[in-house]
Amino acid sequence: DISCDTRPYNKALLPATDEEKVIIGLKAIPKSLKSEIEGIPEDTKAARTLINSMMTKRELAYTTPSGKSTDAAKLIIGKTSSIGIRHNLIFDYLILNRGMKRAQINAVLSTRNREVYKLLQRQKNGHGINS
Repeated sequence: DISCDTRPYNKALLPATDEEKVIIGLKAIPKSLKSEIEGIPEDTKAARTLINSMMTKRELAYTTPSGKSTDAAKLIIGKTSSIGIRHNLIFDYLILNRGMKRAQINAVLSTRNREVYKLLQRQKNGHGINS
């Protein structure tokens, strides 16, 4: 029962479900990775670790400073969407690691629904996310 937990944190930063972990072949997140981020709840560490495992700084670099979304940024969003990871994690990740403002990230995510649909269709048709 987590109702007695009074630590303030965004509910979107829940750890990946077992199902999500299985989908990306990450059945357990190593404690050593969790502990890289100090002073925040374990489940938040787990969520950020999961996002880190799926994105590279190189991919993130393709998001322009003005917040415009490039193909690489759309691919990142597609990858995370396809395994059901909550989108607030992307906000959190970009704010933490790139110092982007929420409005800039909003611009990146504004094309999300259309792009994610295309990416999921491609995956379903067996072409893979990068084809």
